[in-house]
Amino acid sequence: MSQEQPESTEEKPKRRGRKWLVLLVALSVGLLLGLWWWYGTGSTPVKVAPDTTVITSPLKPDGMPDYVAWLNEHYSRGVTPENNAAVLLIQVFGPEAVVPEGVPDELLHHYGLPVLPRTGDYFVGIDGYFSRHPPPTTAPMAPFDDRAARERVTRGPWTAQAEPEMAAWLAANQAPLALLAQAAARPRCFIPYHSSDPNFPIHGMLLPALGPYMEACRALLARSMLRLGANDPEGAWADLMTIRRLAPILEQQATLFSQMVAILIDELAGRGTRSLAAGGRLSGAQARRMAADLAALPEMAGLFEPLDGSERFGVVSAVINCSRSPTIDLSPLGLSSWEFRAVSVDWNEVLREINRLFDQAHRAAAEPTFAARMAAADALEARLRASRNAWLRDTWWSRLLEKAGLDKGGAEEKPRTLRGSRETADYFIAQLCVSDFGPAISAVDETRMNRGLDLLSLALAAHRAEKGEYPAALADLAPGYLKAVPEDLFVGKPLVYRRTADGYLLYSVGPNMTDDGGEDDSRAGKDDLAIRVPAAAPPAGRP
Repeated sequence: MSQEQPESTEEKPKRRGRKWLVLLVALSVGLLLGLWWWYGTGSTPVKVAPDTTVITSPLKPDGMPDYVAWLNEHYSRGVTPENNAAVLLIQVFGPEAVVPEGVPDELLHHYGLPVLPRTGDYFVGIDGYFSRHPPPTTAPMAPFDDRAARERVTRGPWTAQAEPEMAAWLAANQAPLALLAQAAARPRCFIPYHSSDPNFPIHGMLLPALGPYMEACRALLARSMLRLGANDPEGAWADLMTIRRLAPILEQQATLFSQMVAILIDELAGRGTRSLAAGGRLSGAQARRMAADLAALPEMAGLFEPLDGSERFGVVSAVINCSRSPTIDLSPLGLSSWEFRAVSVDWNEVLREINRLFDQAHRAAAEPTFAARMAAADALEARLRASRNAWLRDTWWSRLLEKAGLDKGGAEEKPRTLRGSRETADYFIAQLCVSDFGPAISAVDETRMNRGLDLLSLALAAHRAEKGEYPAALADLAPGYLKAVPEDLFVGKPLVYRRTADGYLLYSVGPNMTDDGGEDDSRAGKDDLAIRVPAAAPPAGRP
């Protein structure tokens, strides 16, 4: 039997060297894996909770909230085909204007909405109508200007003889406008949400076109002034109330954009209301009833729904998606095509910081006075500015390189590395959160104040019709004509009212909270909201 030969002294150092080499390689690989885990996917993942993801159900297959499904569930509650204005709006404007492109027919059927052809006997806007029916141009008449004509017929009473082309446009839309009045009388409006982007669902959410609503409301305002010109104040008021009722219907879309369009629509109705009240054609009973109709309308909803819903969800869902990968393309968010890299980020804290910002916005909008709302909005915008200053400018290093001629492009064109939760939160706040919050609050308050002025104009018209003159003071209108006289909500004081020889001047001091004598001139910093009776001369008629 053979015996083992003892290991030579030369073999032992070689084996020890190989062991150290293997150990060194293992440590290096472990270090690299640790660094990769820490600087990339090692960031703390998102936990579904009210303070982070806001909603906790319904959930997608990946375990994260399905925000589009939540919006559909939330805003469709209590909606039926019988009370849903959208059922009729689709018939008024056609599916192309009401239903966002890409919404499956099955989704429409699920919510009881009709599936109609894209072309049909729908409302035709002014551009579409005159492209199909160009007015004849004969000397010595100047070429017909439909835009100028639309301005003329919405500023005051007019007749079909003076504006035959505009009267023909309204006549062509008689059936859709009648159906629109029925839609406006319904209390609910729900159009299902649908997203084209599974990664950024809210930013990829397709929304209905709101331009046709504005055009139809201009048509209703023009027809109300036509009816007023034909001494039909009841018909004129019916059209104006249709416009008023359409504004809250649009607000139910629950986006900031739909909120702003609703404000513009309400302003159109206010223009017509003031012409009607100042025209001297209303009896006392008519003016009283119209004032009661206006007072019974719900107040503008404000910014709460869009802030707590689609706007907040848009930022939160984007952050959740970005947390799933160490690098991600942000082009679907409108941020060019560059990427960012997150380093050691607690994504839950990022979401909490973003939610704290939206909570701050909610509290600002809920402050009891305009001055308090604006002060809170200023504090919020200071926070937003701090975030924007950190990320919308080049870094100091990029600026130094650019000055040295070594960097021709800004830092915003290159991938960024976000280190830590606060930096990452600042980045998303700067890029995705709504700015100019103060003007949005101001726009809502201006609409509310203008509606109060419209209400007073009808009460003043009733007083004049019954007593032969306007009152000496607004206090004379309560309680006989109004339950209470509205205050100037911008300063919490009485509105300014001055009776003149042939009418009156009534105004609020406006968002600058300074009495500018009833003047509104943005170039001079004046923004009073005023009603003058008699009004300034309307635009000149057609040439």
